[in-house]
Amino acid sequence: MVKYQLAILISYLFLSVVIAARLRVCSGNSRKFCYNGKQVYLSGMNQAWKFYAHDFGNGQYSSSKVHLESTLKQIHKNGGNSIRIWLHTTSALTPRFNSTGHVVAADHCNNHIIAEMKEYLCAAERYNIVVFFVLWNGADPNWWRNFQWARQFNGLITVDSKLQSYIDNALIPIVKGLKTFSSLGGYEIINEPEGILFTAANSVACFDASRLAGSGAGFAAQHQFPNLFYMHRLQRFINWQANAIKTHDPNSLVTVGSWRENPQYNNGPSNTFNYYSDHCLIQAGGRSLGTLDFYQIHTYAWNGAYSTTSPMVPTNSASLYQLNKPLVIGEFSHVGSDGTRSLIQLVEHAYNNGYAGAWSWHALGLYHHSDPLSPQLLALDAIRWRPFVRLVLGVVNINCRNPTIGIFDIRRDRFPVQGRPVRNQCSLFTRGR
Repeated sequence: MVKYQLAILISYLFLSVVIAARLRVCSGNSRKFCYNGKQVYLSGMNQAWKFYAHDFGNGQYSSSKVHLESTLKQIHKNGGNSIRIWLHTTSALTPRFNSTGHVVAADHCNNHIIAEMKEYLCAAERYNIVVFFVLWNGADPNWWRNFQWARQFNGLITVDSKLQSYIDNALIPIVKGLKTFSSLGGYEIINEPEGILFTAANSVACFDASRLAGSGAGFAAQHQFPNLFYMHRLQRFINWQANAIKTHDPNSLVTVGSWRENPQYNNGPSNTFNYYSDHCLIQAGGRSLGTLDFYQIHTYAWNGAYSTTSPMVPTNSASLYQLNKPLVIGEFSHVGSDGTRSLIQLVEHAYNNGYAGAWSWHALGLYHHSDPLSPQLLALDAIRWRPFVRLVLGVVNINCRNPTIGIFDIRRDRFPVQGRPVRNQCSLFTRGR
């Protein structure tokens, strides 16, 4: 019996370490994505969330599961291949902090968030969709009004030991736990960090945010300095986390989504600069692996018009920004456009003009600048048969047989307790309490 159990364990271990192909930057074209050696265009949308900041961790996924997995199914049905979804946002529910503001775990429930993210990735694998998890949100206009959230989030950006505690006790366990999934595209360190940026001058070019003064940067904190951060602190925040991800999962792609094109622009007008270049991020954080794999710009019209340098201006192609990595239009919508073209036409513009992908905003279809889900699906369907859009993922992760459980425990011929759902330990942290 022991030999039989040992054989099962060895087989399980072998299957678990089979490395499935992952999405990556093409070796022969640094501005495009490839999967299994074939070019891929990222056609998809933002899920963003079902319950803001409450979709993963502490057993919360069970409340969001039906909606989130239905979105994956509908994207697949309409020919899409990718999705962007948010995780901690501003620390409202996860990770877990102690009384000094240091992170001690990824959630309040023995890092159960990892099992929940695995379950979502398993669903994504079934539908041939690659997932990008957005760790943090710099565009939330309410974060600084909650004292606890503000203290926690502020600490991660301004105190090195607190950021390192998050990396050690939450981020690295997450990254290690998910790295075998072919449906994992990667991680976005922070959505629209410019929302909490203090546009201060600095003698160091990479840290001089005065170029963005008057552009709208600082919008999430109503431009009030106590709730804003210097550019070099935000760059360090990005650099350290990106470095940790690439150290423990070199196959994960890392990005940052800017609220407009100005902060991700080489050799452009005087109010632009590439603050997230390899050089700038390493200069700020000092960690050599802490760089981005692709750039990401969001674009919406203001007072009915796009900025002249917006990626959605009909004459603007990806080459305008002179970037040496793939460029994805990470947020856009018809509702938030200049109204001159349909959503399908906006999607076709992104596809035809050198961008590496485009994600419409957003699946829930609510709130500011969001199109309903139905026209977003129709827009995906409009390009589904174009070259490079179809994606078929390779080896399905063995954990997808039951993503909430762990490896066999030979001594008891069962699955270990630490890998099973632990809802009794999460009861105090469920949504709405």
